[in-house]
Amino acid sequence: MNQVLKATIFTSIFIGTCTSCFAQKTINQKSTGAEILEKTYNTLHEAQRISYDYQRVVNYASDDYYHELKATTYLDYQSDDKVLGFKYQIESVEAKMIYNGSEGFELNKRNNTITVAHQPDLDHFSSISVFLNSIITLKQALPVILSDNTIAKTLSDTTISGKNYYLASFVLENKTLGSLGTFNKITNKINFLYQIIIDPATFLPLKIIQTNNITPTDYVLTAFSNYQIDPNNLPELSWYYTTYTHQYKPADEQLPVLIKTKARASFFNAAYFNSPDSVNLNMFVGRVVVLEFWFKNCGSCIAAVPKINDLVEKYKDKDVAVIGVNSTDNFKNIAFFYEKHRPAFKTILDPNGKIKSNYGVYGFPTIVILDQKGFVLYAGEFDQKVIERVIERALK
Repeated sequence: MNQVLKATIFTSIFIGTCTSCFAQKTINQKSTGAEILEKTYNTLHEAQRISYDYQRVVNYASDDYYHELKATTYLDYQSDDKVLGFKYQIESVEAKMIYNGSEGFELNKRNNTITVAHQPDLDHFSSISVFLNSIITLKQALPVILSDNTIAKTLSDTTISGKNYYLASFVLENKTLGSLGTFNKITNKINFLYQIIIDPATFLPLKIIQTNNITPTDYVLTAFSNYQIDPNNLPELSWYYTTYTHQYKPADEQLPVLIKTKARASFFNAAYFNSPDSVNLNMFVGRVVVLEFWFKNCGSCIAAVPKINDLVEKYKDKDVAVIGVNSTDNFKNIAFFYEKHRPAFKTILDPNGKIKSNYGVYGFPTIVILDQKGFVLYAGEFDQKVIERVIERALK
């Protein structure tokens, strides 16, 4: 199904479902955006505990990316935790995440494993996807937004299923809201519009819609339903990972070991993307080989494309081969990447991940440079100056 149409259908159905439990109320037309947002903040701030159902749609049509996520969330702000300021239990179909103020752990329901982080720092929480444009985000960010007079706060009405709601909006210039209510700066000039649908009876947010002025069909939509303010405390034992060890076994957290310099490169025989030709490592004896491991939705991989294209152009008349390796994406996604970002190098297909595994790759993009005899000269992150220096030294 077309992704934009799919998201539109989802939005319509979800709005009809989540708002049916709220009574209609006449909206005070004299209120301002700042006043309504302040009341929303006060409502969230006064709650010692809050639980809700969370539903998120990320639709980046410009990148052919669409993802939906559903979870139940329980937040406890009675915690004396100094790192995050609250405890949480968040559960989706695939996993359950718990933080009790001293340890965070995740229960993987697919393979019945548990991963534990003792005394995690703030960085540990910044990448948790269910925090994105969530109640947590609003509670942390609204005081800054309200106190910043350069951020215009506007207010209008919206009607859903015959009922009236506030629609509070603000624009962030060259920055987005971070998951924990911080602000992520964007180097490009781009404005992000945030629209928040607020229930006039409770001042609780029902939806947050994030769009931008450069790719207006891209959006992040988060919706909240089944609120409970100050619900009952969860059972004490549910907060500790030892409660779950009879059902969940420790996950193997060992990362692959990236291939070392001076090691002989692992042999491979694979097919090129969009080509009848196959390739094996023996074909490159006598040439310096630059392998770039990448995948479609990797922002750093996208940013590296023009720089790698520069390498291709610079060494096109030298005994240097620049080759991509993709172990993640299907044919359609790789084709989309090539059409949009125009890499000037061929890519090897590694559908079972064997090449990636043999080279110990776990981060992206990863660069591995081989000398003319197939020994590793460099393995690590993309750094154009380092890569050029290694190539130049090998060519002497």
